[in-house]
Amino acid sequence: MSSGNPYVLIVDSHSSANKGDAAILQALIESLTRELPDAIFKVHSTYPSVAAAMHHIPASPPLVNRPHRRLAYMPIVFKMLLFFVLGVGYRWGLNLQRLLPNRGIFARYKDFLEADLVVGMGGGFYNDNYDRSLPGRLFHLWLGKILQKPVVISAHSIGPFKRPFYRWLAGFVFRQLDLICLRDSESLPQLALMNVSEAKVQVVADSAWLLQPASIERAQNILQLEKVPNSKPLVSVALLRWRLFQTKPWLEGHQQYLKTVVEVLGNLIRCHNCHVVFLSTNTNLGGHPTDDRQTAREALALMDPALIEHTTIIDGEYRPEELKALYGQVALHIGTRMHSVILAAAMQTPVIGIAYEFKMFGVMRSLGLGEYVCDIENITLDDLWGKVDAAFKKRESLRRKIARALPTLQAQARRNAQLIAGVLQAKKETWPRF
Repeated sequence: MSSGNPYVLIVDSHSSANKGDAAILQALIESLTRELPDAIFKVHSTYPSVAAAMHHIPASPPLVNRPHRRLAYMPIVFKMLLFFVLGVGYRWGLNLQRLLPNRGIFARYKDFLEADLVVGMGGGFYNDNYDRSLPGRLFHLWLGKILQKPVVISAHSIGPFKRPFYRWLAGFVFRQLDLICLRDSESLPQLALMNVSEAKVQVVADSAWLLQPASIERAQNILQLEKVPNSKPLVSVALLRWRLFQTKPWLEGHQQYLKTVVEVLGNLIRCHNCHVVFLSTNTNLGGHPTDDRQTAREALALMDPALIEHTTIIDGEYRPEELKALYGQVALHIGTRMHSVILAAAMQTPVIGIAYEFKMFGVMRSLGLGEYVCDIENITLDDLWGKVDAAFKKRESLRRKIARALPTLQAQARRNAQLIAGVLQAKKETWPRF
């Protein structure tokens, strides 16, 4: 570890407009600060202005961006080759940095040079569902190792890898890392297929379990501002638009999913006199292209018009701490966004999960609620309504079950930070700052 305050570079944060990502990043910084109280943090994010404003830390764009068109791969490959050469030169004591033509790119590369620790952001992006961004994310980790820095992955879901090339590429990088923290045991077989040493792999829990909520008063003020009635039980819903169905065209699968959820919400209104609150974690803050509030409006368009008065779409822009407090005000939460489920369950709110990737199954099992999750691929009205109706009727029992699971999950999330800090503290070498 270098002299002075340790410098921690967090790479591959996508966007804090996704309040799940924001919850991870905020809780990761706070938990690492408890272990490394003198640490200085910087984040590389696709939307750096959003990250800087929300988390009050310096932020820059990633060194390697996600290509949006096929032709964009060529300059990205060139950029990777350039930084590979610079990194190898640095490793051999050659000062090649003066060859960089762009000062902005140089500043981002300098972040890697100065870092005492490189941390791959927690989440679920190391798989080939995100094949365009995967090579860049892996390159950022590999560059840290080329520069002889300790490099770790914070609590992550890894896989699936359906294409052998991407599995090989990920394995090549992962085998060189100092520590890989997984937020679910379901990821272990993926690393085993890549021959990653078990000694550098630890199963922990998502950092978002540690996020501190806003006050109850703040949550109640928001509900009043959004004109949510307080005379009925509230049921919150977090939807998304999923385009990667495996067994049907995505639009067909999306429509089946929405229609099923809408029918279940109608049943809740009719049978249990509930008020439905569409409480989304993904918004278009800072120009982010995915806004789940639009998906909520799609759902409302499918609903019986007579029932719409019993629903509210939360349209305001709120921090993850505020969303967590809001989830604590509802009787039941139905979530397709995994972090909506985490934020709600962390407030001991009963949850139903709709899984689009295996990570949701892992979260629900960790809560002892494995029977309360549906697969978006083959979701049916009978299955989802059966789970929702049972959970609503047994919600006090489910609250107690969640309360018993939370201390373990929060301890595992703290252990994630402890393990990461331990990698830094164990390093005896010092690296010169550029």
